[in-house]
Amino acid sequence: MLDRVSATVVLTAVTLTSLAANAQKSPTATAAFARAKEHLAEGRFREAATQMETAVRYEPRFALGWYVLASSSRRAGQCDQAIFAYRRYMELRPTEPDPYFGAGLCLSAVGDAQGAATAFRRYVAMDTRPASREFVEIARRDLADLERSAAATAKTPPRAAPAPLVEARQNRDHGRVEDAITMYKAAIAADGKSAEAHAELGALLVSSRRVADAVDVLRTAVRLAPSAATAWYNLAFSLRESGQAENAVQAYRRYITFKPNDPDPHYGLGRALARLGRTDEALASFKLYTILETRPTERQWVKKARAEIARMESAQHPRAATTIATTPPKPVGSTTSPPPATRAFPSPPPVKPAFSSRSPVIPAPSSPPPASTASPVPPPTKLAPSSPPRASTASPVPPPTKLAPASPPPASTASPAPPPVKPSPSSAPPAQASPPRKP
Repeated sequence: MLDRVSATVVLTAVTLTSLAANAQKSPTATAAFARAKEHLAEGRFREAATQMETAVRYEPRFALGWYVLASSSRRAGQCDQAIFAYRRYMELRPTEPDPYFGAGLCLSAVGDAQGAATAFRRYVAMDTRPASREFVEIARRDLADLERSAAATAKTPPRAAPAPLVEARQNRDHGRVEDAITMYKAAIAADGKSAEAHAELGALLVSSRRVADAVDVLRTAVRLAPSAATAWYNLAFSLRESGQAENAVQAYRRYITFKPNDPDPHYGLGRALARLGRTDEALASFKLYTILETRPTERQWVKKARAEIARMESAQHPRAATTIATTPPKPVGSTTSPPPATRAFPSPPPVKPAFSSRSPVIPAPSSPPPASTASPVPPPTKLAPSSPPRASTASPVPPPTKLAPASPPPASTASPAPPPVKPSPSSAPPAQASPPRKP
């Protein structure tokens, strides 16, 4: 349904065989790109996306690589990764219209109707090529569907919150956590399709450090309201804290599709990826976090992220323990020589993670609650190392290249990437309620 194109229509990389990869400097990226082309020619989109992840990791400014990664991921049904790659390509090629079409399809698929409409509008305005008329028409139809759905939602009067939900919010805001949980469950029992009740109960369970109980509640919340960004963040945190790192990675990436400039999820994503042993991806997430995080109140987290970067890079390139043996002159009259002195340079030990202070966000109630006189519920924390890694005496090794800014890359000898294959029109998902506040 996502890739609304027939199997006989052009694949993204059908013409890639005519594109030279000599714009790349890394042999690893060149080899990965070649393997991706082979997978694409056979319709193995997931495998192609995996190879393109390697290519762009070693060549962060390889614009065509980001585009192929985005298109392959979209066709493989991995919209969260596709959206990230499309946005990266937009930064490298800001005048190209093609990524906006693919991004619109993916944003619509994940439930971000507003984001999808913005992407389609941009595409329609930018793409004036005669060869793209069919694509432009499809974008216009999808945009019209999204706008009609948004208009219908706007005309629907807001429904008054049921009494149990109102009482649950009052208890929560006055610090009566157990009473609030009881009333949230009563509200859910009365209306099992209330995304608000599920999301707010999940957030309260997370803030009460009951992450295992929060997981199922928050899964229901994001199923009922796929564009509820805060619910995705809280779900990602709960999954990571309950040991479900793989699922946490997926939830963090979904949140990032809604809030690409929020630094917080990149820290948690780095933690989850590190737990899975995906060191290269974890490094990229921690580095992006240190770039995006500029708030003075978050300096401690930036420092901890940098410590994690140093630890992982040191573990990736440990200096081989060296032994320096020397034999002192034999003393006069001595019959034995002293043993040689040995000096070793050990690699730094891993950092033990510990609980700290990154809190999820509880969505604001629809009406202002009475003033609270009780202490607020203590927020949950995002994992952080208890102490920085021990300094290494090893020679510094240059870290992997971080993502480049949006400046245009050097001119490539490769032909421009073909536009994404146009799917047949289909109804866009109904617009969701406005997402909760950003954590």
